[in-house]
Amino acid sequence: IKYFTPGKNWGTLYAWDSGFIGLALLEYSPKLAVEVMNTYFTDLDDEQPFIFYGAPVPVQIFLLWEIYQRTLRKDILNVFYPQAKRFYDHISGKDPNSGIDSRKDGLLNPFRESCNAGGWDD
Repeated sequence: IKYFTPGKNWGTLYAWDSGFIGLALLEYSPKLAVEVMNTYFTDLDDEQPFIFYGAPVPVQIFLLWEIYQRTLRKDILNVFYPQAKRFYDHISGKDPNSGIDSRKDGLLNPFRESCNAGGWDD
């Protein structure tokens, strides 16, 4: 896949970095910002609710909101909102397949899903 990387040196997808890259691209090209967002959301019938690597920060949800605020395009919102909702449900532990609220007590722990030993900046 084609994607933007922080610093041009990484050979893998980084979810939160890419969300911020999308926010920056929104200043230049809403089309590229949508493409960046689309890279991380998966189809609704996919078992995995989003492509995930790095810290579990849902920047793509913020990106969707900013794209909508700038463009007021409901067609974009209609396409991506269900995917953003899946992302939110997963990282908030509301999705039954999410391990983030494994104890079912509301204390979220993303470690099982995203141990990131290299996340010095996270």
